[in-house]
Amino acid sequence: MFRTFSCSRRSLLKKTFSVLTAVAILPLLPRRAFASEGKKALIVFYSWSGNTRALAGLIRQHLNADMTEVLPVTPYPSGYNDCVALAQKEKNENVFPALRPLSLDVSDYDVILVGSPNWWGTWAGPMRTFLRDNDFKGKTVLPFATHGGGGWQRMTADIASLCPGARIGEGLSVYGSDAARSSAQVERWLRRAELI
Repeated sequence: MFRTFSCSRRSLLKKTFSVLTAVAILPLLPRRAFASEGKKALIVFYSWSGNTRALAGLIRQHLNADMTEVLPVTPYPSGYNDCVALAQKEKNENVFPALRPLSLDVSDYDVILVGSPNWWGTWAGPMRTFLRDNDFKGKTVLPFATHGGGGWQRMTADIASLCPGARIGEGLSVYGSDAARSSAQVERWLRRAELI
């Protein structure tokens, strides 16, 4: 009924050490609960200078999610001062710029990671349009942003009002020129969100 195994003390210690090592390493391995639940993540961003695009790229490297960029029908001026002036005018007049069609359907995803530069204390115009025009009810929305020193300001409150019915998760805010070098910060954020 029972088999008896004979093994030397050394062999027993090796096997015990192997099991203990495996158990000790398990917490260090990436969590796969998100993927095993069959949920899908999408990264959507708008970037004028390239900083938010760089941050989105780092997020994609860690998460291996689908990604798409929001593009306005009429591009913003390439000059910094002209862009800043237009962004302020749009914010003050509550303008939602028209967008080019996205390459992916947001309704196919469970978690949407949305990124934008901080323009005048809130989301850039194209991202405000995207957030307003899509249905996020029942979805998890994780915001990320780049800034020139302003941090979040009203971005957190504004995303909640633009995405009624969504579960808004903890955001990630990175100084713009540090975006391309923020891999460790991105990884910590995604781990806290239990996406990796």
